[in-house]
Amino acid sequence: MEQKNSMLVALVTAAIISAAVLSSFFLPLFFGSTPKVQLPDISAPLHPGDDPGQPQDPGGGNYVRVEVTPETVQNVIDTLDRPVSYYRELAVETIWGEGERDRSTADIRVWTDGGFTKTETSLPGGFVRHRLVGNDTEYLWYGNEKSWYETGADDLSADLAQHIPTYEDILSLDRSAITDTGYEVLDGLSCIYVETENDLTGYLERYWVDVQSGLLVSAETVKDGMVVYRMISHTLELPIPQDAAFMLPDGTVLHQVSQT
Repeated sequence: MEQKNSMLVALVTAAIISAAVLSSFFLPLFFGSTPKVQLPDISAPLHPGDDPGQPQDPGGGNYVRVEVTPETVQNVIDTLDRPVSYYRELAVETIWGEGERDRSTADIRVWTDGGFTKTETSLPGGFVRHRLVGNDTEYLWYGNEKSWYETGADDLSADLAQHIPTYEDILSLDRSAITDTGYEVLDGLSCIYVETENDLTGYLERYWVDVQSGLLVSAETVKDGMVVYRMISHTLELPIPQDAAFMLPDGTVLHQVSQT
């Protein structure tokens, strides 16, 4: 009799444990109780007692509050998704002295859609450099030339064609080199700010990543207290204009913008 009771207790205990495991696994699937990550909109007005570093959730939903620190900033940025289709305009400035003539500014127009990126860079002297990246190939030509240079491309080529730091630069940083992080408002955009310093070269790098678009919208390089490189995004249009053309100088169309 005692043996039967022991067996009954064991069976009941096993049933309870199985029910608990199954409910913890399946209930989130049916009722959506998995916590969501929400980055704070730091441009929103705060109420007395609000913490500016924390997201506000007026609906009382189940959110994980995100703190940006040198230890967590790369994981936070890694959750952002860049749009697959957009147009934007950049200004890239290179500075090598304190005078007005000791700097060069390039205006860059960027079209990205369906894995293809096209850039038009207005260079000093009126030259225009065209680059088209897609299908593991990069095409380069100048002005109204009908011929082009062709070379292999990789995941970094599209960013390099824009003369901006690659998006992966931030994600590949050694965490010990990250000296400052936080949330900042830049030209009305809520951004994640990252600052890093290279002890060997003495360069200080600053990055601003837009929380909404996931795009790098500004970057600076500082040497001996002077900004020697600066990039800022002035215009962003989502999705890409329908009349955008991804074609070579001879009229060959490499990519057709999807109709929406």
